[in-house]
Amino acid sequence: MSKATLGSKNSTNVRSFDPRLFAVRAGLRAVGALSPEAAAQWAERIYRTPRRHARPAWEREALVGAVPSRVASGAGDIPVWTFNPPRPRSGDPAVLLVHGWEGRGSQLSAFVPRLLAAGLRVVAFDAPGHGDHPAPDATVVDLADALAHVARAAGPIEGVVAHSLGGVAAVLAQRGGVGAKRYAFVAPPLNPHRFIGAFVSFFGLDPRVERRLKERIEARTGIALRELDGRLLAPRMRGELLVVHDRQDQEVLFEEGLALAGAWPGARLHETQGLGHRRVLRDSHVIREVASFIAGAEAAADTGLSMDSLEGELFHRELRWVA
Repeated sequence: MSKATLGSKNSTNVRSFDPRLFAVRAGLRAVGALSPEAAAQWAERIYRTPRRHARPAWEREALVGAVPSRVASGAGDIPVWTFNPPRPRSGDPAVLLVHGWEGRGSQLSAFVPRLLAAGLRVVAFDAPGHGDHPAPDATVVDLADALAHVARAAGPIEGVVAHSLGGVAAVLAQRGGVGAKRYAFVAPPLNPHRFIGAFVSFFGLDPRVERRLKERIEARTGIALRELDGRLLAPRMRGELLVVHDRQDQEVLFEEGLALAGAWPGARLHETQGLGHRRVLRDSHVIREVASFIAGAEAAADTGLSMDSLEGELFHRELRWVA
């Protein structure tokens, strides 16, 4: 689902102009005219290869306070970072931070201080094809599989905070038997199937190539694309859900989060304005809303370091990451 390939402003697969993409597009068209199968194989490799972005300074600084580790999986060892509350206790429940396509676990680090203040452990990881993970590519099923491996290693799981496609991964993981009490999905897509449509449109793929591309993706993931629709999956989901979505999100439209919240029993929707698809992850109001929701009754836990005390402010100095 390479973001390096799409130009629609209403897709999670958006990138700045790159003339190389137009050379690839011409190449795919030429190959497709001769061999739809070869073109579909090439297109699929592009589609499932995310770009990797260097961690900005604030994310690197955030990880300094975490305990690094690795969790074994069939796709390679998963890089994991665990943030422990100031007074950790055996069996402290954990919250998983799940990044989206072309993201990184540390991208959600701004949520860490308030979750720690509630006495929760916080666990972030880089999924296959992303961040420090050794695998070169991925599908949404690979993201879900990585989430499941980390959840089993970190348990018990109190909640999941997921951005963008990470929400789809969390839904698939629950369908596979790995769940949580509460979920907070920030800018979740309703159905990643539409990303393929934007991909096909950008590259101008022949219908025969498009058909084989979809067949190859379904064969690789073991899931029919139509089955990824959140309106079909959500009614069977367990756990409470908070959806946070910005009205001006140009990558995953607000209407998608709205529809998902409407399909998930008892879900809540928190609407924002002017934060877009990524700045929403560092907004102080969003962070407070999500942390309070995920913590639930645990928000009253006495960690001894209140967010409002001087000692707590010093301990949670990471709040400078928050916009």
